[in-house]
Amino acid sequence: MTALGKICREQGIFLLVDAVQSTGVLHTDVEAMMVDGLATSTQKGLCGLYGMGFLYCRRAWADRLNPVYLARFGVDLGDDAHEATMGTENYSLMAGAGRFDLGNYNYPATAAAQQSLRILASIGTENIERHVTALSHGFVEGLLERGLPAAGGAPGPHLGHIVSVGTMGEAQDHTDDPVLRSLSDCLSAENVVHTIRRGMLRFAFHVYNTPEDVAHVLNLIDVWRSHDNP
Repeated sequence: MTALGKICREQGIFLLVDAVQSTGVLHTDVEAMMVDGLATSTQKGLCGLYGMGFLYCRRAWADRLNPVYLARFGVDLGDDAHEATMGTENYSLMAGAGRFDLGNYNYPATAAAQQSLRILASIGTENIERHVTALSHGFVEGLLERGLPAAGGAPGPHLGHIVSVGTMGEAQDHTDDPVLRSLSDCLSAENVVHTIRRGMLRFAFHVYNTPEDVAHVLNLIDVWRSHDNP
């Protein structure tokens, strides 16, 4: 990402990153990556609620951009203005990323996110990344040893916290592969949380997962295979 960010910065190109799948799980340093904008939600790796997200926009870009949608909280009416105050046609946008703020504030989601962010920050995102990638690498090694097609092959720096099994297809939430359907049914019966995306089984690790979780799932796969599954 840093190499791409450097090229974009040199060419004056705005680099916007969708970090919904990684924020809170993988260490994310917007300055080191040299990204100009980053958007994420709170319900995934940040362990918050649905209906809320965060936007980072580098100040050098934020003050140059005009939002596509205009909302009350994106307009600068002064610090003492009531939230229902109406402005005039001669308005000024909020400085920085605040000009992109839309709608009313989601206070319950804000309270939940505040607590989860405190916990994640106390652990440290670098520590979390080391933990989850160790789990995902061990899981992939176990899958490959059992002859299952883990996407991306042998673990390495390309592998984050999400592990997919199978071959990518067109179906969004199911697979046409009878072997993978059988495995998914087996794991679901044992309360192993996973999803099916584009025909592949998908597993995602976070700070609350343990090596014992990995061993448990691999053991369930062994049991499944022993029942005449390839």
